[in-house]
Amino acid sequence: MGKLVVLLLISSVAFFTLAVDATTMYTTGRSSDGKSKVTIGVQGIIYCNSESKHVPLEGARARVTCLIVDENGYESAISVHSDKTDKNGYFLAKLTPTKLEEIEYKGILTGCKAFLSSSPLRECRVPTDVKNGMTGAPLLLPRVVPEDGMHLYSVGPFEYTTEPQSIE
Repeated sequence: MGKLVVLLLISSVAFFTLAVDATTMYTTGRSSDGKSKVTIGVQGIIYCNSESKHVPLEGARARVTCLIVDENGYESAISVHSDKTDKNGYFLAKLTPTKLEEIEYKGILTGCKAFLSSSPLRECRVPTDVKNGMTGAPLLLPRVVPEDGMHLYSVGPFEYTTEPQSIE
């Protein structure tokens, strides 16, 4: 019973954090003209899992997709791709103030998730759902980077593999 209560508490805090962050991140970072000055950053690492070795995958990309609900309750989505990963497999995707203003114009941001997007290697192109790389890793508990005006989320690490995985 105690474990269930703790799990429910953790789930509630995680959901509350996402909801609060999604609705307040704009109001906490505005310039004097009222425009958003906060950047949302999503960072992570992408590996190639080949023959039981995890090798950083240079040149891969991740995608961040955010759900928007307009004043009539209609949902739409907006996506941003990361730059290509570096030699260490590191990626950073940014939702800049300009992109966030576009989102605000369309409605209220209700949540974002990060996904695997592309692999440059033909021999390591099969995405896996490790750390929700295919189904979408939710953005929870950002670290605020004041000098960059950024709310930085970390996801993953994500993985591609050489062969399709069997579903058991």
